[in-house]
Amino acid sequence: MKYIYLLLTTFFASISPSQNYSKLGVEDDIELGFLERDFETYFKSINPNKRIRKIITTNSQNKKDTFVLLLSPTSKLISIKDKRRYSPLPFATFVHREFEYNNISELVESRSFTKKGRLNYMYLYEYFSPTKKKEVRFFQNNKLKNREVFKYNTDSSLKSYIFYCGNHNQQKAKYSYEYDYYSKQEIKQIRYYNSKNSVKRIWNYDCDKKGKIEDKKEMQVCKNTGTDIRGYSIETIFSSNIKGSKSKTTSTYYMFNGKKIQVRLEKFEYNRNKEYRTLDIHFADSLEPFYEITRFEKNGNIYLKDRVEYSMFSASKKIVSANHYSFYSRNKPKWQSKSNFNNNGFLVERITHRKNKPISKTTFTLYGDSIVKKSVYNKKMKLKSETTPKINYY
Repeated sequence: MKYIYLLLTTFFASISPSQNYSKLGVEDDIELGFLERDFETYFKSINPNKRIRKIITTNSQNKKDTFVLLLSPTSKLISIKDKRRYSPLPFATFVHREFEYNNISELVESRSFTKKGRLNYMYLYEYFSPTKKKEVRFFQNNKLKNREVFKYNTDSSLKSYIFYCGNHNQQKAKYSYEYDYYSKQEIKQIRYYNSKNSVKRIWNYDCDKKGKIEDKKEMQVCKNTGTDIRGYSIETIFSSNIKGSKSKTTSTYYMFNGKKIQVRLEKFEYNRNKEYRTLDIHFADSLEPFYEITRFEKNGNIYLKDRVEYSMFSASKKIVSANHYSFYSRNKPKWQSKSNFNNNGFLVERITHRKNKPISKTTFTLYGDSIVKKSVYNKKMKLKSETTPKINYY
């Protein structure tokens, strides 16, 4: 979950509105993304030749199912019920979600239920193309609450984005974005409108060399490109807003079969004309098979680091070998977690440290390809609890 959450927060913290921005359905993105990684990490590596149908964890004391995950024949999540007291799912101690897909595996509906089985909220999705949403509707207690509408140009670039809210039959646009382009790949200008359809902010991408802003509503965004000693392309985007605040984003990538392969992302901000780094991400590829994200405080100290290492990384197969996760205080690790995986990418052990002292350990033991025993140990390394998720196949 940490990995997905950090990617999302990084994504939504960009200097200007993303062309793929979607406010509704964020919970779906988080949970589905987390579960996909969870599924890949814990279960898919058990038997890659079989398709998992159901994963069940049962309470050893009362014999009641505490976690049930149901997957489609194409490994898409159909439903999840999570009654564990400390659920790994974000912001939840009880979860009952159901998902529906169309015939090309696009998510078209998600539903959330209360403990008593009552429908709590629902998202409906429509698509312009397999990778682009056309409309997202959010219902609570069977009443339409919010709606997003995406419009596209003939070349499939995003033309506008509108967010509606209000009562079911009286929804009004709360805000919107419009996009202009030099070409399909090059954004020219983004305009932000309020509920009265008045322009409140403009992002210009024409890069005045002096960074001059003609209007208080305007924000200057400049992009430069270059290469490093390896021949990789470096793309730098510099932004200054109406208050004079400045920021910089640097992306490093190389081209492979006509596609950009990003290997690094850095974000910088400025305080009293002094540059400081806020984010550094290394993306895994076949040449450097590890993913690492580092976040920094304003004084340059590290406060979070997450590293995932792969023994194999390709378009067709990815095998995790280790995961290191650390929180820092005054630039020193305060809380650390290390996960180890076997040769198939199955998680076998996770040890958590606080101030360099172990506080817990969790082990996973596989019996055949249908039962996984999860054993949790306390800081004295004494067994605290055991659960046995069972796996059913198609």
